Amino acid sequence: MKKLFCLLFLSVICLAEQRKLSNILSPDINIVSLGIDDCDKSCLLDLLKKGKYFTFLEKYSYYEELDVYYKKLTTHLKIKKLEFMVDSLIEDNIEVNKDVFKLAILAPTKLIKHYTNSIYNSISAYLITKNIDYEIKIFDTFDANFQNIQREINKIEEEGFSYIIAPFRGNVIPILNQNSNKAFVYMPTASIDGNMSLSPNFTLGGISYDEHIDMVVKNLNSRSILLNDPSSKGSYIEGKLKEKFDFKKSITINKTASNLDYVTRRNIRSFERASFVLNTPLVKSSSIISKLKFYDINSTRIYSIQTLYNPNIFELLQAKDLYNIRITNSIQEFKSKNLMGISKLLNNDIKFNWVNYSSLIGVDYFYSKFSGEERDFDEEIVDNKVKYNTGMYRIRKKDFLKLAP
Repeated sequence: MKKLFCLLFLSVICLAEQRKLSNILSPDINIVSLGIDDCDKSCLLDLLKKGKYFTFLEKYSYYEELDVYYKKLTTHLKIKKLEFMVDSLIEDNIEVNKDVFKLAILAPTKLIKHYTNSIYNSISAYLITKNIDYEIKIFDTFDANFQNIQREINKIEEEGFSYIIAPFRGNVIPILNQNSNKAFVYMPTASIDGNMSLSPNFTLGGISYDEHIDMVVKNLNSRSILLNDPSSKGSYIEGKLKEKFDFKKSITINKTASNLDYVTRRNIRSFERASFVLNTPLVKSSSIISKLKFYDINSTRIYSIQTLYNPNIFELLQAKDLYNIRITNSIQEFKSKNLMGISKLLNNDIKFNWVNYSSLIGVDYFYSKFSGEERDFDEEIVDNKVKYNTGMYRIRKKDFLKLAP
């Protein structure tokens, strides 16, 4: 049995106007032959469908119909085959879509930093699973300055891109909405409350906090405590929560550990047997939960809006501290194992990162328009907004389990 070894470099380099977005190098990986000696076109295509990308690359030999798969894998995964040995392949006919799917990522890289690279990788993973040729290009606005945005939109139109993923905050909605006549625009990070006149080509993919908040407040009791983060996002959600529920106390926790300790000691009596809503980031939420346990404060329930739907919580807290936690979450399980497999090769989180998940809904929506195929994601687009299938989750044995409505 011949064993074939390939050196893989999983460093993904995303170029936008000759800009390098990532220098992260992953460990070298040896790939061992799985014992498939003869692999014709049908065999190779079957390997792709089953997500056996390493074996596909090992067994690959040039076929025009399959070359698009090989190029996308080697380009986006930066895979270099140092040695390969394959037998002669038998000619066969496989239909391949020759149209080019052109997608632009319009991004303020100064503001979102690593998210640009992460969104690019998520979209690449999705499109690698499709039987098409495609082009992705990043158009950098640097910040949210309207003139910079308009300049890059003009470039997008000049270069013939029909689909735009634009990860901006909500204050950019008006200018993108106005510029969605010649291209479809999707914002994965923004949503709006109430009604607003939106272009038919403009879609908002941000999570609606109203749905999460409604799900939380219906479970609260008269002894409920709201703990907040002083960030702009924290203040926004705090206001939303207070509109819908009269909390016994609402306390803002600043960045210092001494402040958290002081707040906890001062409120031990009112905290006892209370339910808590943690409107705080992951690490601060974990610190709060640990502090409650340290002072032997018994809470009835601890609620979090999306934030604690993160596998890092298992490293930050002990299993016994997770029992009373309930988390609202909008990210659903994936139907495509291929998508998950390629994303893992790209070292890209699409299972827990909601920005990546929302971006995938956007490219899936665009690809459906481009190809006429059914969408892979179940989330509906209603009134130009993504309607997420939000649910309440609990934690058991390092897993998130969805509760019945």
